[in-house]
Amino acid sequence: MNSIVVDIKNDNYQVKAKYPKLQSPENQRLLKNFVLDEVTKFQNSYGTDNEGYKHKLKINYKIYDSKEFKSIVFKVKFYEDKDVENLFFKSFVINKKTENLLTISDVLNTDLKLMVTAQFLRDKLKELIPKDYYDESRVQRATNPKPSNFKNFYYDGNNLHIIFSPLVVADFEAGFFDIPVKFLNKN
Repeated sequence: MNSIVVDIKNDNYQVKAKYPKLQSPENQRLLKNFVLDEVTKFQNSYGTDNEGYKHKLKINYKIYDSKEFKSIVFKVKFYEDKDVENLFFKSFVINKKTENLLTISDVLNTDLKLMVTAQFLRDKLKELIPKDYYDESRVQRATNPKPSNFKNFYYDGNNLHIIFSPLVVADFEAGFFDIPVKFLNKN
């Protein structure tokens, strides 16, 4: 799949971003706007204050293509200085038949599915997060069974994955968490 590349270099910052070319003009515009919004936020934050360091923004993506869905997961990394990396994820899932963007509410479309998934994620995070970084209240907040907590998701052809960016469920040092959830009913 071809990519559209944004490459900006000046004395204060460097931007390297890419996003995929899509068939649907509406979805293409959505991805372009996401990337350009992130670039603009970055430029507004680091455009003039370099303090001797060139700030960097990198936006890459990975596509998970299944029979029914195309999932695009963006990894956004920016560096405030040499040693400080910030990272977050943003995902878009497209129904291949309709070209419609899916939300987690389309997938976990009942309160029961949402509650069961939330409890599964809580239990899994307790297993995965190192004890030194585990914070029960943060995990509870992040897995409260409401769709806005699970907006970064993708489907890999076998499982639904929920992604938690650093700082959402634990200290930054604990990293991000990509948790596969058995996806029994795709309808």
